[in-house]
Amino acid sequence: MRVDFRKVTNKAKDFKIEKDNILFSGEFKKDKEFVDINGKIINSLSVCCDRCGKEFIIKLDEEISI
Repeated sequence: MRVDFRKVTNKAKDFKIEKDNILFSGEFKKDKEFVDINGKIINSLSVCCDRCGKEFIIKLDEEISI
């Protein structure tokens, strides 16, 4: 997703991006010289244990502030 910096306003705007079963949603707004992005990444990953080889699910639910 690309947004022209000149078009970003001081009012927060919501966004939602979903790709390959990964959801990234939140809001962005202009703050003087920068764009503040606050959001959340949500996903579930199937991984294999290094010790026993058993497969298990890791749930990803992280807050992000850029």
